[in-house]
Amino acid sequence: ALDCPTMPQGSHSVAFLCLGTMGYPMAGHLASAGHSLTVYNRSERRARTLGFGAFRVTNIFAWRDTDPRKMRAASDPVGPANDEAIRQSVGWADQVICAWGAHGSHLERGPAVEALLRETGAPLFTLGLTKDGHPKHPLYIGYAVEPKGWPAP
Repeated sequence: ALDCPTMPQGSHSVAFLCLGTMGYPMAGHLASAGHSLTVYNRSERRARTLGFGAFRVTNIFAWRDTDPRKMRAASDPVGPANDEAIRQSVGWADQVICAWGAHGSHLERGPAVEALLRETGAPLFTLGLTKDGHPKHPLYIGYAVEPKGWPAP
């Protein structure tokens, strides 16, 4: 999970459940190597636009890469502790926005994560659904779009 640690007292938090933190690993490697960089994070902008003071991004696959095809080729893209990381993010957040996109069909991971989330009893939200019923990824959604409840089927 990737956290935005600067949460003002009394502000609300949001957890985005996405496919993968595509740019973050590269930025982390550059910063670890001592390079100075500025990172513009769409998740932070969306969280602030929606009125949240803190956000967390957790991925339905533990595999992180800039190319979803590499995630599809990985032998175990889910990883052994990913479900627990998802549960922890749900417990941390005031609102959960599901946003993994069409790649959630890989290994039927999207439906498995939806079932895991529904077991927690937390209300789920999306920024819309794909034609196949997966929560749309925020990369393709305007910032004016408000999350809507995602009722159980």
